[in-house]
Amino acid sequence: MNFGEILTRAWQIIWKYKVLWIFGILAGFGSSGSSNVQYSFSRRDNVPFSGMRFDQLTERFPAWQIALFVGIVILVILLFTILVIFLSTIGKIGLIKGTYQVEQGEEKLIFGELFSNSGRFFWRVFLLNLIVGLVVFVLVIMIILAYAFAAIATLGILGICLLPFICLLVPLGWLLNLVIQQAIVAIVVEDLGIGAGFQRGWEVFTKNIGTYLVMGLILFLISLVAGAILGLPALFILGPIAVGVLSGTQVIINSALIFGLVCCVLYLPVLLLGNGILTGFTNSVWTLTFLRLTGRTPEPPPADELAPADEPTPEPPAEAS
Repeated sequence: MNFGEILTRAWQIIWKYKVLWIFGILAGFGSSGSSNVQYSFSRRDNVPFSGMRFDQLTERFPAWQIALFVGIVILVILLFTILVIFLSTIGKIGLIKGTYQVEQGEEKLIFGELFSNSGRFFWRVFLLNLIVGLVVFVLVIMIILAYAFAAIATLGILGICLLPFICLLVPLGWLLNLVIQQAIVAIVVEDLGIGAGFQRGWEVFTKNIGTYLVMGLILFLISLVAGAILGLPALFILGPIAVGVLSGTQVIINSALIFGLVCCVLYLPVLLLGNGILTGFTNSVWTLTFLRLTGRTPEPPPADELAPADEPTPEPPAEAS
């Protein structure tokens, strides 16, 4: 496996076909790498209803208004969650589909066509993530309960002994994420069902586990460096805010918060674009890795093998007698 060739090819695809940036931004909506900034107010009376108890709240507002407000908040959160899941799933599918089409010789990627073609795989990819997520959730709850029971029954002694095994859940979760990633690629590239896609992803992963571990480590380091670069401007934003808050003057605090909010709004498009490019590059790398390992797009031969052979030297024309 030529890791350099895959990384270079993935970057060439992402940089040339900038329509994939949009799908990278969509796929990034569901990633856990997003960050938020929380601000605290020095005076509690600046926060609405901060000092009001629940009984005072029910006295001020009728019960139906409180129930309506809570219902609207829950509905908005639910709709927002559904929208994020849909867009992030379509974004990931579009990146895989686009990379595969480019490797098949497609010269131009159209957003509308790629978006509609990705829709037919949505339910398969969504249900795969949902089923695996539910299974993992149940297993984690069972492990936590068993660990707590063992720790209580042995006065904490067994809990300390089992702590290293609990820490193994983190790398196991990372490996499971790699399997799911390859299963999604298999579903999109080979047009498989949920069970067949997971089985195919597991088969390719287990047969090439060393390759995936090395590639996963490389992508982790790249994401770590890129994330640090993207997050570096946040230090320049949070610096004046921290100075303003520590000053203790309400006017300076308000000015610092307004300055930070304006900077965050201005930097948000840059952050979304950078995260979209990084997400697109990562998904393109995993797609190319699957394609190379399964032989769907064979790895290009080395440059020396592509060099033209030396042409034979033509014989001089015979002299006329």
